[in-house]
Amino acid sequence: MHPMIRALVGLVAVHAVLPAQTVSVPTGTATVEGNASNAYPWGRGIGGLRMQSVYDSSHFTGQGIGGPITISGLRWRLDASQARTFAGGSYPNVTIRLSTCPFDQAVVSSTFALNRGSDLQTVYNGTVTLLAGSSTPPGPGPNLVSLSLQNPFFYNPASGDLCVEIELPDTGYTGLLTQVDVKTTNPLASRVYALSSGATTGTVDNGHGVVMQLGYSTVSGLRASFLADVTTGQSPLAVQFTDQSFSAASGGITSWAWDFDNNGVVDSTAQNPQYTFTSCGIYDVRLTVTDGVNPADSLVRNAFVGTDAVTPGFTSALVGTGGTVQFTDTSTPAATSWAWDFDGDSVIDSTLQNPQHTYGVACGAPHAVTLTVQRQCRGPFSVTKSIYAASNLETVRDGTTTLTGGCFMNLTVTNPEGVSVCEMETKTTASPSGPVTFEVYLTPSSYLGATSNAALWRLVGSAATVGVAGVDALETAQFSPPLYLPTGSYGLYVKIVGASPVGSSQTATQMFSTPDLMVQTGGSGSLPGTATNNRVWNGNLRYTTSSTNRDPGFSFFGPGCAGPLGIPGLTSVTLPKFGLAASVIIDHLPLSSAFVLMGFNNQSSTLGPLPLDLSPFQAPGCSVRVANDAALFLLGSGNQVTWNLTIPPQIGLLGLRYYLQALAPSPTTNGLGGVTSDATVSIVGF
Repeated sequence: MHPMIRALVGLVAVHAVLPAQTVSVPTGTATVEGNASNAYPWGRGIGGLRMQSVYDSSHFTGQGIGGPITISGLRWRLDASQARTFAGGSYPNVTIRLSTCPFDQAVVSSTFALNRGSDLQTVYNGTVTLLAGSSTPPGPGPNLVSLSLQNPFFYNPASGDLCVEIELPDTGYTGLLTQVDVKTTNPLASRVYALSSGATTGTVDNGHGVVMQLGYSTVSGLRASFLADVTTGQSPLAVQFTDQSFSAASGGITSWAWDFDNNGVVDSTAQNPQYTFTSCGIYDVRLTVTDGVNPADSLVRNAFVGTDAVTPGFTSALVGTGGTVQFTDTSTPAATSWAWDFDGDSVIDSTLQNPQHTYGVACGAPHAVTLTVQRQCRGPFSVTKSIYAASNLETVRDGTTTLTGGCFMNLTVTNPEGVSVCEMETKTTASPSGPVTFEVYLTPSSYLGATSNAALWRLVGSAATVGVAGVDALETAQFSPPLYLPTGSYGLYVKIVGASPVGSSQTATQMFSTPDLMVQTGGSGSLPGTATNNRVWNGNLRYTTSSTNRDPGFSFFGPGCAGPLGIPGLTSVTLPKFGLAASVIIDHLPLSSAFVLMGFNNQSSTLGPLPLDLSPFQAPGCSVRVANDAALFLLGSGNQVTWNLTIPPQIGLLGLRYYLQALAPSPTTNGLGGVTSDATVSIVGF
């Protein structure tokens, strides 16, 4: 602890505290409503949740908290961005943990365990009641959750950022859903969340600060505290301990006594010792400090260091058709034995470290895969994941003809959900490890007659990869997010950047199909340009559907018509995810305004079958392609507007498809005085 901080705190009895105080984070939210809202953590209602909110230490030091505090209470408030009334609710079996994050909030990890400090403490376990209340803009709203901690937490802002972890049970919530207040404008806070209480990894949102009020007391007197750089690992395990103790005495702390196995024998008197745990086991660590003024103080962290504990983990990768999956053990530290159950029947299927398994059926329900590992005196440790064996549509891979530019083909998606292509394999001339990029373009109906008109095509996905060795090997690229291809018929163009496609010649059209989609081979060439027909694309589409993987999606399916700025386009900013807000930017708007049509089909509307040709309405070349189930007029700026839709966290909405198209006022373009944008389709996922 810095001497300046010690000097600022008066000499009082050990562990004495000032009267309880409060501080709101992020800074500036004590009396001002945040600029956003979210259902997490307290508005989820159904299903589980694990969420970490990490707040920069400057929220404390910048509000006058220069030394350590004891956090004794936590509050979250109802969002007041709109008038709302909330009847209350209840979560059973909630667990809340606090710790000092080992690194800055701006670089939090998607792995929950990595964001937890070695001072991790469970501060609350039990039922959390959501209070009834109402709010009116501009807010701020009333408290939604107000908790007194069962185990107050010692926090020193000088040691790092504060991590607040909330784990909600998968079932048991009663009450209605609501939103909590959030700040996203320079909040100096981040969150990591997963929609399962047992998740080990989650989604990272930098720049997301849930508004929270903390009740605290200022610590004075003498307080023992310490951290460590590692607390688990294989033996022999070298651990660097860092003293975090606090003393209000003018001379500071004068002695340290470390007992690394809590057996009553002092093992070190250094302030920041390193100690090597040579044997397999679990160790309680005690630190006792003195300052010559206050009574000596001790802190015991039970089960603080554990050697040879294994964090089980594995990855899976599709390696062939028929649902063949390669499993790779990623357990740390290295295990000494492995037991795999590939199908959730509690029968051991393999004892290899990195086995391969073929499921036989490419699509269907997820497979519950469990890996159980042991190491020396520790174990067993198990992890279970749901594995989806994706479907594949492969043409051929034995072509020898170098093609120009890219490959044209026709694609028909028959699955009513559409498909999400997570990987594409294409044979190219790329040298081993040489960079190559796949660009995927769509046009309605067919590539025939459309290759020379670039205005009919849209880039819907791009993925980079590197060349691989092997005569018949295919380069593989992963699309993130997956490339959503909606139900319907399209021309598909796969452009190869950095190399040339390698294909086959044909004397007649070939068809390749699965129950979900069909590819009709076509030609090769550049876009725009003239296709050289009778060419077979050598490749593979590896895909899932909404039923198997719950991926959100967004895709173009039909072109609009040009105004003075070109054809208005729609770009997804955030995909439609369960419980979150989807956002779409519509650009090339002459008057920075648009009527946005949202429909739940693209086949018919109240005006008749779709697409509806607007030529009779003096707008030649323009068509309405979306049912008019809902319409919204938006004003924007800079020749664009933003359309937003919050997806309620209702499980029945997963897989819901909705269609968007904009009608842009353009008085001088045609007799109608407007043009249509491209039409898109979205599907709701996790």
